[in-house]
Amino acid sequence: ARFECDPHDERTIDDYYELVGDDNGIFGCMTLLGCEDTCPKHLPLQNKIAYMRRKLATVKGS
Repeated sequence: ARFECDPHDERTIDDYYELVGDDNGIFGCMTLLGCEDTCPKHLPLQNKIAYMRRKLATVKGS
């Protein structure tokens, strides 16, 4: 999540999809929120996961 939000990251959406857009990445998350419960920075990961799934599905669905 933090890399997708980093303004210094120059990867394209296609590059990003190749990195996290499979069953081992964002689409493999079962949204059980274990990561959100243990995140030391208390990031709203549930919202970010949903946002990234919608964004990647829209890009690859076009």
